[in-house]
Formats: sequence, structure tokens, C-alpha cells
Amino acid sequence: MLRPIALAVGLALIAAPAISATVSFTNALAQPQDGPVTLGLQQFDPSQGTLQSVALAFSGQALSTSSNISILTTAQRLTVNPDGSIGIETIVSLPDGTQTTCSGAACAAIRITSPVQTSATIDVSGPGPITFSQTQNSAGNCVLTVAAPNCQVDLEARADLSESLNLTANLSPFIGTGNVDYVFRALSGSTLQSASVSVTYTFDDASSISPVPLPAGLPFLLAGLGGFAVLRRMRRTIR
Repeated sequence: MLRPIALAVGLALIAAPAISATVSFTNALAQPQDGPVTLGLQQFDPSQGTLQSVALAFSGQALSTSSNISILTTAQRLTVNPDGSIGIETIVSLPDGTQTTCSGAACAAIRITSPVQTSATIDVSGPGPITFSQTQNSAGNCVLTVAAPNCQVDLEARADLSESLNLTANLSPFIGTGNVDYVFRALSGSTLQSASVSVTYTFDDASSISPVPLPAGLPFLLAGLGGFAVLRRMRRTIR
């Protein structure tokens, strides 16, 4: 008699399947900043259930602007020509450090192209495999002449970062009651204009796992007892 009763009681107390649920958090930079920025997000509270996956999304921008002014250095010196006349000679210092000389109309023909460049880099790091980086370079040319030795080039570089990551293993750094820190940096002399990180935790909801109440399981118990009675009657008939 014990076996049918045990079966009925087991059916009465069977647990309902866990229900999958999600919880999300977001943090963002409030204003542009030069130095590293740490954005913290709340860890998954294990009392809510069993963590199954972590979905992360990162975005940000680093900006670099510069006004590059190239100056072609010139100097003049007097020279004595073979016929005894006095001439004026121009000494031109080139951007690469070398020098050349010219005189008269020949000086106006000297044209130098000086390359200028600026760069912006943004990167982000966090626990485990989280590391992303994005760089943008901006370049231009400054054309210099002896007649107009000054040249200005305004450059701007914007490095935009947009990355996502879905983790299903090694989730222990994301479980607890504290924060997970993500560090954004603007490199190459750039400024961090924006930065944001969001996380979505997918988990088996512990509150959804509950045994079936005894009144609901009572029919299983009665069915088990009835089955035992039928089995006992069949045995008596065979005898």
C-alpha cells in the first residue's frame, strides 16, 4: 500500500516549472570629461533566482579638436655679388629641420606642404572579456610659401564606440549585492563627450517556483488510493 500512496503524494507536491524573467540597469556620463570615467551598474541579486545570461550594451564618443599652425621660418642676409653690388639672400628653414636659400623672385616659388594630424580614441573595460576600443584620425595639409609663411588647419576627430556583448558563462562577477564597474577612457589627447552602459540580467525567477497546494493535489492522492483498491481487488479475483 505504501508505493501507490508515495506516488500520489509525490504528484501532489510536484513543483511548477521556473519562469524566465529579466531585470535591467543603465548608467551614463552626465557631462564631458577629460579623465577616465567609471560607470557602475548593480549586480544581479541571487535572491531573485538563478542567473542565466548577461546582455551588455556600450556606447560613447571621444572628441579631439586642434588648430595646427605651421610657420615657415625665414631670415635674410646681405651678400656681395662678384660685380661689387650687394644682394639680399633669404634663408628658409623647412619643417623637417633643413635649410635652403633663395633670392629675388625665386623665393616666391618655394612652396612646402606640411602634414598635420589629430586623433581621438575611446576604450572601455570591465570584468572578464570586456574590452573595446575605437579610434579615428583626421589629417590635413598646410601649404606654406616664403611669401606667406603662416598656415592654419583646423582638424576634428570623433571616435564613436557602439558595442554589445551577451554572456552565458563565467557569470560570477555579475552576481552579488554590490556594483560592477565599467571604465571609459578618452585617449590620444581627446575628451570623453559621452559614455553609457546598460545591462539586462535574464534569470529563472525563484518566486515562480512553488509546490502545488495540497487541495489542488488532493485528486492525485485519491486517484492513487483508488488505483491501489483496484489492484487489490484484481489480486483477490485471480486467487
